[in-house]
Amino acid sequence: MDKNFTTTGDVIDALGGSDEVSRITGRGNNSVSNWRVTGKFPTSSYFLFKNALAAIGATADDALWGFDKQPKSFKRRKDDAEPPPENSPSPFPEAAQ
Repeated sequence: MDKNFTTTGDVIDALGGSDEVSRITGRGNNSVSNWRVTGKFPTSSYFLFKNALAAIGATADDALWGFDKQPKSFKRRKDDAEPPPENSPSPFPEAAQ
């Protein structure tokens, strides 16, 4: 299955229905039912779903978890600070140990 799902209902159905998604996520059937109705999954379930979908050769739109699409390009504003050089000392010396 090479499919990109765009609705929570399609994702739930593709993964075997409410009982199976409840098992995968550790959430109750009421939660799964609510996800169908609201059209959104909780962000904390992102990797659980992404891994389960990958196992069946499928993907889902990140917007189902409330994530915006990545901008195609990122332009630095003139007043943005430059990132420190890679070999610069850490501002947190205890972390460098």
